[in-house]
Amino acid sequence: MKIRNNYRKILLAVLVTGVLLCGIGTGIAISEYSSFEYLGEKEIGGDTVQTDTFEETLYRGENDDTKVNVQSYGSDGQKMTLETSKKVPKDQIQFVVEYNSENVQDIHIGKDEYMEYDDYTAEDGTPQNCLYVTYYVNPVTVDQNEFTSFMNYKDEILQNLKEKRFYNYTYQTIQSVKVVVNPENKDVVELSY
Repeated sequence: MKIRNNYRKILLAVLVTGVLLCGIGTGIAISEYSSFEYLGEKEIGGDTVQTDTFEETLYRGENDDTKVNVQSYGSDGQKMTLETSKKVPKDQIQFVVEYNSENVQDIHIGKDEYMEYDDYTAEDGTPQNCLYVTYYVNPVTVDQNEFTSFMNYKDEILQNLKEKRFYNYTYQTIQSVKVVVNPENKDVVELSY
């Protein structure tokens, strides 16, 4: 019985010591992290901005009656606007893209069609298929993966960590997209964020 109680006391002492050491380690880690200086955001690849205009045929499905959706990829928080201009022909859609030319080697404008069941049915009770046309603006980046970008800046990152400071590194591609259509198509095109 005494041996069993001694084991329990030893196990309890080990448990308490482990919890105490974990608490001390966490406190040291928090203290160490809080001594770091945040230097703000830093763009990887520079900040050279270029603007190009791309013109596409405005496709609205076989019956020319489908709504059009526009999406932009690779641009967290970028601005996307829809404008009208009589200079744009009725059967065209323009994309004015502002992007970081040091990080982007090309802009790809693509188009997809999606067939889905809608939430409503026809008067005879049959479900209606609905065609969605989506245009997307997609940057083709210079660095094809984040690891390559990280390796280009690893020496700077390690030096900053030694000096107890850090940046929030961002890889800017598309800055903004302005979609321009003929005034007659204003209600046909919508933007997705």
